[in-house]
Amino acid sequence: DQEPFIRRSSREGKRRRLSVAKKLIDGEPCIINSELVDEPSILNPDLTSCDGRDDEEPQEELHKPYQYWNLALLGLTFSMSQSTMSGHMTISPIISERMGFAKLATLPVAAVDVGSMASAWYVGSLMQRRGRKCGFVFGEIMGIIGCSICIVGLQLKSFPLLNVGGFFLGCWCAASFYVRFVAAGVVGSRLKGRAVSWVLIGSSLCASVGPLISSQTANLLPTQFTAFYLVAASLALLSLLMAHMMRITDDN
Repeated sequence: DQEPFIRRSSREGKRRRLSVAKKLIDGEPCIINSELVDEPSILNPDLTSCDGRDDEEPQEELHKPYQYWNLALLGLTFSMSQSTMSGHMTISPIISERMGFAKLATLPVAAVDVGSMASAWYVGSLMQRRGRKCGFVFGEIMGIIGCSICIVGLQLKSFPLLNVGGFFLGCWCAASFYVRFVAAGVVGSRLKGRAVSWVLIGSSLCASVGPLISSQTANLLPTQFTAFYLVAASLALLSLLMAHMMRITDDN
């Protein structure tokens, strides 16, 4: 009677298979899958440890379909949303001060954080119920609405509308940050450790791209900074199209 082998890892599983094969070659019988075997059969697919257990753990999928395509689209959508946020945070205090609300100049920036906190749970539950693409689409629609409200606020010189627009932009921001979790799920096991860092490269790009867009488009239209929000709305629309182009095969 031999003591049963203990299943620990795939490496130990290989050692056990070699040990079982050696015993069979030496003429020692061994119990495999509850059957007494006394012939060497190294290539037998049913060869397991002497207690009849499978010693191979299921391996994760090394590659997933469209993983590089999905990573590229996720990185681009994240860059666009964060460029819009950084540009809005740059120019909204200037706009507020010119509207006569110098003491509340950073309130539109705070509105982005409030919108992000208020919608983060809903976006997560929406992705769980309807799929991850649906959560991104929701955020990008909120971004288009937010940019439109900011444009109307600039035309009417309405400080409250500027804050409402910032709130909707925060909803877009919350949805875009879910790319960190989605990126790890759309790639195989080999890329899982690097996928999140590749996607978050967009956060380093947006630090300079957003303010650059706002400065270059500041005076393109009669009302200052209106062109920036038009460009931002275009970026949100482009992100919406990219969300539809994602090939997330295991989505709901």
